[in-house]
Amino acid sequence: MVNIIEGCNGLRLAIVYSAYIIGIGGINWNSIIQMLIGFFVVQAFNVLRIGLLIVLRDGSGDYYFFFIKYLFTLTLYASVVFLWVLKPEIDKAIIKLIGK
Repeated sequence: MVNIIEGCNGLRLAIVYSAYIIGIGGINWNSIIQMLIGFFVVQAFNVLRIGLLIVLRDGSGDYYFFFIKYLFTLTLYASVVFLWVLKPEIDKAIIKLIGK
């Protein structure tokens, strides 16, 4: 059985990313698309993280708490920073895609 507590669902980070996007560019189609991209990227990293934690829990109990507390949390936050850094490139791609 896996118990996922509120702090592990990645939703808070998706909200932080969305607030950043709205704060920088306001609410427009580019922002909405970027918020959706950010939500899916954060959730994808989070699902991967939770899957690896299950494997670690079953296979190597000594390292489990290190990974859950430090490494995987850092990885999840790094995904948001990565999206922030890529924001100008994502803007260009969205402009090319929707033609505005």
